[in-house]
Amino acid sequence: MSASKAQPNPRALIAVAVLLVGLAVYTAIVVTLADYLPSHWAVEAIYALIMGLVWVWPAIALFRWAANWRAQ
Repeated sequence: MSASKAQPNPRALIAVAVLLVGLAVYTAIVVTLADYLPSHWAVEAIYALIMGLVWVWPAIALFRWAANWRAQ
């Protein structure tokens, strides 16, 4: 009996590369925009909360795309 080898997912490498580059660009934009915020703890906290969560939805979509590589 021969062991079947799983085929590598070509989209996984693309997804990881896009995620790393995208997060680096996103971080640079978020940090730059933070300089223009009013210097108040509540504004900074809300900004950090929102910007800390915004990247999650594109990342989920990206990894769903990568996981469905055999469906097409």
